[in-house]
Amino acid sequence: RMVNAKTLGLVEHLREAVNDFLSRHSPWLPAVAEALRGLRREPQVALFGGLLRDLVVFGRDARPRDVDLVVGGVTGEELAAAFHPY
Repeated sequence: RMVNAKTLGLVEHLREAVNDFLSRHSPWLPAVAEALRGLRREPQVALFGGLLRDLVVFGRDARPRDVDLVVGGVTGEELAAAFHPY
């Protein structure tokens, strides 16, 4: 499958925007990181949804109301227990 230069440029831009967003202080990031670290197995986590759109459109000025995560490699019960304190 061929990927053109424009697509690669957007992917790199998004990767940089996500890294920048995650490196800035946010009120929810420590709680999410702590909950995920509390799992017995290391989960596979992917961001998706409006956060990605907002980062592409607004860059550093993005102020998402929520962050959508897909978490794999753990059971729903494990995930619920990890996030229960929050």
